[in-house]
Amino acid sequence: MVSVLTLLAELDDARHALARRLSERPERTLGATVLRDAGVLPVPAARRRPASVLDHREEGPDGQFALV
Repeated sequence: MVSVLTLLAELDDARHALARRLSERPERTLGATVLRDAGVLPVPAARRRPASVLDHREEGPDGQFALV
């Protein structure tokens, strides 16, 4: 978890630069209407639940499965 937070912190400058560029050109941002028209919203109920490793079939000799 510390590694992920460190990597995210390294992206902070790029994230701020992107936010600044988007705020200067609000006509180019995606709104909820565009996302609904594209079929992205609303998010299906199944995607709102946390992922579980218990939902997968066992594959390996010791009941292991690959997480990709």
